[in-house]
Amino acid sequence: MLNVGNPSATDIHDHYTVRYDKATRLGSTLKGRLERARVRDVLSWYLPAPPAAVVDVGGGPGVHAAWLQSLGYTEELLDPVQTHVKQAAEAGISSVVDDARRLPWPDGSFDAALLAGPLYHLIEATDRRLAWPTGTARETIGWPVPTPTLSTSCTPS
Repeated sequence: MLNVGNPSATDIHDHYTVRYDKATRLGSTLKGRLERARVRDVLSWYLPAPPAAVVDVGGGPGVHAAWLQSLGYTEELLDPVQTHVKQAAEAGISSVVDDARRLPWPDGSFDAALLAGPLYHLIEATDRRLAWPTGTARETIGWPVPTPTLSTSCTPS
């Protein structure tokens, strides 16, 4: 089980590579397909038109990034799990292994930022504030797109 209080890099890696298949989660169950559809729907409301540059922070294996790239967006992905970054890179997505709390890009590098994972994986408010890419994305109104609420709306009470 993932140590939710203060997960180590090993905890995170093992959770997402040994015990849990993040690459198929959004396509293998009704709940996952509903979440994927809802995220895409909301992104279509808020994202600037392609070819805007979008960073997917905590983007896992690149499910959302690949879809955005297919629509003509310039996509970059950051994830702490090497396996996910490798999967995203194999799908043709520019990817980097790093921590959402330490974004490696200079301010203004992207038009929009998507945080579909870090805001609910990072349970401490200070960590969530560090992951919020203030300045990294040029658009600050409505960015990052608040997708964590989408995931919880698909979870039974």
